[in-house]
Amino acid sequence: MTEFNHLMRYWTDQHFRSITDRIYRGPESEEERSAALETFGVDGDDDGGSHGEEWMWEEAEKRIKRAYEEGGLTLWMQVILRELEAEARRERERRRQEIAVEAAAGSHSSSSLS
Repeated sequence: MTEFNHLMRYWTDQHFRSITDRIYRGPESEEERSAALETFGVDGDDDGGSHGEEWMWEEAEKRIKRAYEEGGLTLWMQVILRELEAEARRERERRRQEIAVEAAAGSHSSSSLS
């Protein structure tokens, strides 16, 4: 089966090159690139989303799918990176809050022993 997969990918790549190139093409001008990045929340938002909303995986999935469908592989990769960064920021903030709560609980219990 693996050999069949390789042969079909090769055949498709050779015979449908123009279609494949069109599907996976990136933005062709700086204006098109900027518009695409802005559309998908890659324009500098800190949360990975738009309009200051809290980052959520369900919304990120929609942005990723839309980026691929409308902007091809290049925009898809940029949006994926942006979403991963936003998720990491959210996770770091969650951990910071957990540590702060644990520290506050620890200081209360040690002060009550005195």
